[in-house]
Amino acid sequence: MLAAQRKESAVGSEALSYQSHWYWSVPSARAALLADHKQTIEAVLEAASAIADAHGPFTEPQLLRRVLTEQLQTHELLEPLLAMLTTAAEAVGETVQGAPIPAPPYLSVTSRGPVCRGTLSDGRRVVIELVTFAVERQPRRYVYWDSDPESCLSVEFR
Repeated sequence: MLAAQRKESAVGSEALSYQSHWYWSVPSARAALLADHKQTIEAVLEAASAIADAHGPFTEPQLLRRVLTEQLQTHELLEPLLAMLTTAAEAVGETVQGAPIPAPPYLSVTSRGPVCRGTLSDGRRVVIELVTFAVERQPRRYVYWDSDPESCLSVEFR
């Protein structure tokens, strides 16, 4: 009976350790991204701000995506954005499967900002979003969300 209890206890602590790993993944990844990619995030915010200054609020999400994509390409930010996947994976002791390229599905520019997605070596997915525009509902329009790197960065593990 005692051996069975020990085995159950060991399984329980392994499960706790695995769950704890998931729990600490987001803060670890955020800290690594802000430490290693703060300049990239700031450059994305500057590009979004320049778009907002030039165009004002957008009512067409497709136009916003196109203009933001052009700005990110002009400022050569697509590769540095994609590099954020590797940093987030390394922060949680994993690697990114495959060879991500700066195009969907790995990197997409949405009407809210750029989104990077990748599958980790443990099967989880990491999603990194830089929220640069907010959606106002009445009337529906997209406005620049004047933020800083810490508040625009969203990291999720699925």
